[in-house]
Amino acid sequence: MAKDTIWIAQIVASKQGEGIFAGLPVVIVRTMVCNLACQKAEGGFDCDTAYTWKAGEMIEGSHLTADEAYSKIMAYNIPAVMLTGGEPLLNQHKEAFRELLKKLYESGVRVHVETNGTQKLDEDIAKYLFFVAISPKQTQYKTFYKPSIAKSYQKVIHAYKFVIRTVENLKDASEWLKDNEIPWGTFVELMPEGITAKDLLKHKAIIDSRGKHMFDGYYMVETSRMQIEEGFA
Repeated sequence: MAKDTIWIAQIVASKQGEGIFAGLPVVIVRTMVCNLACQKAEGGFDCDTAYTWKAGEMIEGSHLTADEAYSKIMAYNIPAVMLTGGEPLLNQHKEAFRELLKKLYESGVRVHVETNGTQKLDEDIAKYLFFVAISPKQTQYKTFYKPSIAKSYQKVIHAYKFVIRTVENLKDASEWLKDNEIPWGTFVELMPEGITAKDLLKHKAIIDSRGKHMFDGYYMVETSRMQIEEGFA
């Protein structure tokens, strides 16, 4: 019988570019496939990893067993992994994915996950995770979220990350937190939208002018996009 596999776009050594762990050396494990199709034309933001899911742009990727993925990750000798996508938690019920998380955890590797937050986090894998960054796509997919899903992430250390281009985005994010009953004191990261340093500065000014008072009760952090500012993968 063929072993269960994980469809992976890339495994590469880099640095965490966003959030409270920005600058941390990590091995990025980017999975294929996403349950959303984020597009600016549909009221959201254009996805910068469409090659993991979009017809006509998808790369071939690799179907790796847990042992194969583990070997590639450990070869970099970096004690932190970022699972991203695509949407990595679409794999959470796969045997290979669970086995990989268990092996990394037992090896002392800190496993970070970046998710769009539409998938309820399974208790069986939560114990293997060090940190989860949840980046809701609330402007385009508001109906995909509900408090019961958000509550599942309270089992792990986590933060919510919102991409900001306009004052309206700030309002949407603030309302989303309330609608999904996110507890006060939760980390909330606000990240300027953009693919150039000029765009980042422009949208950072919106966060600076309106962000703090709109997120009273939450631990609000303005996050950079180091991969753009410093030009690394």
